[in-house]
Amino acid sequence: MVLKIIRWTKGYVDFSLHSKTPERFLNLCSLNGVNIWNTKPTSFGLTASISIFDYRNIRYLLKKTKGKSNINNKHGMPFFVQKYKARTGLAVGVLVFIAICMYLSSFIWSVNIIGAENISNQRIIETLESNGLTVGSFKNSLNIQQIQRNTMLEIKEIGWMSINIQDSCANVEIKEKVFVPEMKTETFPCNIVAGKDGVITDYRVSKGAVDVKIGSAVSKGQMLVNSVIENKRGGIDFVHSEAEVYADVIETKFFTSSLERYYQIPTGNKTNRYSFNIFNFNLPATLGNSNYKSSIKQQNTYKLASEYNVLPLGFIEETEIEYSNKEKTFTEPEMRKALFKEMALFEIFCKPNSKVKSRTYTGGCANGKYKLTVNYVFNEDIAKQQELYIAD
Repeated sequence: MVLKIIRWTKGYVDFSLHSKTPERFLNLCSLNGVNIWNTKPTSFGLTASISIFDYRNIRYLLKKTKGKSNINNKHGMPFFVQKYKARTGLAVGVLVFIAICMYLSSFIWSVNIIGAENISNQRIIETLESNGLTVGSFKNSLNIQQIQRNTMLEIKEIGWMSINIQDSCANVEIKEKVFVPEMKTETFPCNIVAGKDGVITDYRVSKGAVDVKIGSAVSKGQMLVNSVIENKRGGIDFVHSEAEVYADVIETKFFTSSLERYYQIPTGNKTNRYSFNIFNFNLPATLGNSNYKSSIKQQNTYKLASEYNVLPLGFIEETEIEYSNKEKTFTEPEMRKALFKEMALFEIFCKPNSKVKSRTYTGGCANGKYKLTVNYVFNEDIAKQQELYIAD
């Protein structure tokens, strides 16, 4: 194989020898160090292959044998170069293309996140970018160990990570931390105290001694269930109190809003712009100028992708939409109705475990604002565990 490559690089020809004494020609070639191969006898002499250099030096051997030679085929780089010598632009283009490929291969083309389940890939990518690893980074300038260290310090959920550069792709392997759940011990003694002021309506005690009665008023921090109980032997035990104590709790909530509100309404005018994205550099493909006073922008990025990697080539579509600010002044009944909706959302999302027993509300307008005051009576569990401690 190596010999064939050497012969192709130097160049060789297939020739025909017309001679009555081809044996003598072969002997003379051997004596003079002329290398001939692929020899085949013919009716007029023989055919063989010979290098370009040796073919030029066999003329005097042909004279001695009174023979003639003809070239049948030409092989090798010298003839290939001579054939395309007039097309220098093609050769230059090939060389430039090879040089560009070699240059681009020294950059990161894509960053792949592997193994992240509970951590957002976008969060990891943004952290890596802030530490120098991004699409378009020069591979030789990356301090992989430092990037790994900084990323793990910034994202506490990562237990182990490894950055492997393969060709022009950075594969980031992530192992998330396995957090051991906090063990809830139920062996320490604790009392149940009131978390809020209220009137007791019901209780369900699993452990502990009840210190209050239904209908009694309690204040925040007051003892509800005692951890000190008498055992069957007449002694005292300290237990971990468990109970649900329901009470009516008074709470006041204020809902306020200005009667004048501004809305953003699209006018229907929009401008689309496109640009090519190469290694995070944007090259505008269209010039869409706009003179909108107020607008919002939407951007979509499309990347070329192979079977395994996302390539650093693509285009960006940006849409700018014009909108106008419209002012609307609400009447007091309209604003009152809007604040009632906010009140309903408060009860659903802020008090999901509380039951509304009563609500009274008052409202009024002052200084261009409408204020709705709601006085609630919630029935909810006010039990709060309080661990026993020994005072110094």
